[in-house]
Amino acid sequence: MIGQYYSNITPLASGGQPVQLYVLKDSNISLSNGTAILISKFLLFQIGVTIYSLLLAVYKIKLLANINNGASVFIITGLTINTVMLSVIVLIAFNQQVLLKLCSFFLNLLYKLHIIKDVNKLMNKTEKFIIEYKNSVSKLKEDYSYTIKMFVITFIQITAFFSITYFVYKSFNLNESNILDIICLQSFLYMAVSFIPTPGTAGASEIGFVLLLGHLFPSNIISTALLLWRGISFYFSLVFSGVFSFAVTTLGKGKIAFL
Repeated sequence: MIGQYYSNITPLASGGQPVQLYVLKDSNISLSNGTAILISKFLLFQIGVTIYSLLLAVYKIKLLANINNGASVFIITGLTINTVMLSVIVLIAFNQQVLLKLCSFFLNLLYKLHIIKDVNKLMNKTEKFIIEYKNSVSKLKEDYSYTIKMFVITFIQITAFFSITYFVYKSFNLNESNILDIICLQSFLYMAVSFIPTPGTAGASEIGFVLLLGHLFPSNIISTALLLWRGISFYFSLVFSGVFSFAVTTLGKGKIAFL
């Protein structure tokens, strides 16, 4: 819950994991174990959501092809970025040397372009980062059955999150579109805005909703549908996880044992 809150209020959801690591350390979990836990969670979710969206994109390729209002560019960009991230994860799992050579090439290129100053320092951090990821991937590969169970839970989580729009749609007594099409469009929206560097992808999510899912709702209720979707999927999560985080970090563990 704490990770959810800080991910919601920081650009690219970058604040969640550092705060979680701090809280885990405060609970006598070592930095190495805490890092492995958070990396494993990130890997499972990133792999899960990318495969989920790619499968839907292939299955509903005609639906994707019919999106001609400019949103398709953002969808393809989002799918590409997440596919690249998935490829990096695969490289970490099976061939770290290739990944290190690629990182070295790009860092040296950035150095020549005068974008970065200390290549060696960044390369050392990159190597440490890759080693931590490698260790986490190795642990995931040690117990396939447990990893598969976690993937199943991740798919359920993603499906529930992407289904919010469908239930908003049904709340208006609308019946022309089915749940699979709406989940598919919602996954495209997630891919399209996931790389937008604003807290909670604010602004981009609302615009994307209108572009991708606006045609499902009559024009007189699209604003209400947008508020309902965003209120449930983001602002409710923000407030609930914020209250929880405040209770945990401010009131202390003893006082909130009833939670």
